[in-house]
Amino acid sequence: MDTDAAQRCAGFVSPDPRRLSPPDPPPSPRRVGVIYPSNGVCDTEFLRFAPPDVTLHVTRFPWPEPEWFRHHWVQRMTQLAGDPAITDAARLFTPIDPAAVTFACTAASFAAGAGGDHLVLQALRRGTSAPASTTATAFVAACRALGRTRVAIASVYRPELTERFIAFLAAAGITTVSHASEGWHQQPDDDHRLRLTDLRRMAAGCDHTDAQAVLIPETNIHTSDAIPVLEAELNKPVITAIHATVWHAARLAGSRRPTGIGHLGRCDPAPLAS
Repeated sequence: MDTDAAQRCAGFVSPDPRRLSPPDPPPSPRRVGVIYPSNGVCDTEFLRFAPPDVTLHVTRFPWPEPEWFRHHWVQRMTQLAGDPAITDAARLFTPIDPAAVTFACTAASFAAGAGGDHLVLQALRRGTSAPASTTATAFVAACRALGRTRVAIASVYRPELTERFIAFLAAAGITTVSHASEGWHQQPDDDHRLRLTDLRRMAAGCDHTDAQAVLIPETNIHTSDAIPVLEAELNKPVITAIHATVWHAARLAGSRRPTGIGHLGRCDPAPLAS
């Protein structure tokens, strides 16, 4: 009796070599680099909006003291858009080979008005070859993905800065039918103190029957818990700054996984270009 036959008679079966091979490793997460102003305190919000196949890696952009902005808000914000520190921050992500990099500051990415995000995108691309985005860029992408061309804006910015956001959206084919600026005297450091009651008042105060969505453009506000409440009350999408920022960067990174938070978190658009 040969050896193989003897082993079979003894109840021993040679294992299939293919079954001894280690399992395929899980796919690598899509790494997204986030450049966040140094006065921001809502880091956990970015994580809440991230789909399960994306990891977020946050670095800081040096934010000037409030006195630096005084009496020159629009000019100062526009100045920040081309700051070399944006390029330096983007370059920091090189060792982790990011799938996308985004600049998470709304005002600095629209302050120049129509096409104002281009200055920031250029600065990002000098520091990274990954697909790049900004919060303002993400707002436009989110509105387009949801098919919204008429919006209301609940702003915490000074009126003259809010007007730049309106011009930025208009250049992208998005009309602002109503807007309100509230709490701008607290800028730039106190927005994180806003609570659900504040957001409900602000969203309801700016809403309009012709508006297809409400935008809340500030990345220093906690909104993940508020979005479902606001959408239920207003019966329309509510797009907030951090949500749009993470959503767009994740899509640029190749993720198509929903987060389930709000209309935007359930949206599954076609691939997006940087």
